[in-house]
Amino acid sequence: MSDDPLPVRPDEIDAAWLTGALAERHPGVQVEDVEVVESHEMTNMRARLRIEYEEPAGAPAAMFCKLLPLDKSRRDAIAQTGMGPLEVLFYASLASTLSMRVPAVYVAREDDRDGS
Repeated sequence: MSDDPLPVRPDEIDAAWLTGALAERHPGVQVEDVEVVESHEMTNMRARLRIEYEEPAGAPAAMFCKLLPLDKSRRDAIAQTGMGPLEVLFYASLASTLSMRVPAVYVAREDDRDGS
């Protein structure tokens, strides 16, 4: 967990936040701009992002983003299930060991202060 809170809305994923988030897997990355191409909210908030870099360091030009829903009651209910931290753990520890197709994950973060 980082000391910085996680973005709540896709448009809160800015160049500075994404640079820091990508740096672990892409040392030297420098994000110049983040554009939310589209977003949808169902069970969770999902968005497609287009990224421009000063230095890409191997990071992708587009990403899919998954966040908790914006509605506070739904957000709190999902956060209380612990699904977010379990999903982060899955992608950090288990996904690469599976023999099936799993999406490439560039950032997986959790915030135990609010369960996001």
